[in-house]
Amino acid sequence: MNKKLILTSLMGILISGCFYQTPKIPSQKIDTNGSILSDLNATQEVKEAPKFIKDFSALDKYLGKNAGKDCSGFVFLANKEYENFFFEPEDVSKNYDKKGRRSKAIYNLFKRNDKISQNFAKSGDLIFFANTLGRGAQSNKDKENITHVGIITQVFKSGRVEFIHNLNGVIKKGYMNLGEKNRHKKDGKVQNSYIIKCKKGVSNCLTSQRFAGFGEVW
Repeated sequence: MNKKLILTSLMGILISGCFYQTPKIPSQKIDTNGSILSDLNATQEVKEAPKFIKDFSALDKYLGKNAGKDCSGFVFLANKEYENFFFEPEDVSKNYDKKGRRSKAIYNLFKRNDKISQNFAKSGDLIFFANTLGRGAQSNKDKENITHVGIITQVFKSGRVEFIHNLNGVIKKGYMNLGEKNRHKKDGKVQNSYIIKCKKGVSNCLTSQRFAGFGEVW
């Protein structure tokens, strides 16, 4: 086979896409203290996030409304809008416990699949909180008593996390910064939102105090 024929054959393979290989680049994660953590394996394949997770503006249309009726209902609504990006609804139905709480069923699904993290957050992940209802809101002892869930929309370099959720029947943005665990505001910015009603200045009511885990979606 002459050189011209070999070159022609190689060009045909490239054009058909058969010769394509997923590029390998160093992956990075931002922890909740704002530090960039590089994986030890610098050639690890990085899963490319769907384009829409960089832009959750479609959910902003629900701000100020009672979309989904409650926190888990809103997550199900968003899940449907994003074509079951967060989970398959039938998988959630298999993970209810005796309390029958849907937010806990979603958490159980992620935990069963080893997708709960205490340290790393990404846009598009879910965020879970415990002890935000009933007697648990007073004791805050049972960290597995998952009672609230939201969707992370941004993670800032400072470690501050922004999420959207249905709180007390209203869709709003919430914030959490584990690096400022006992602080509500700093330099005029909310670091940790109040997740339950309480007297002003009581840190036990902040998102950082009721945080139960991040649900890794992608």
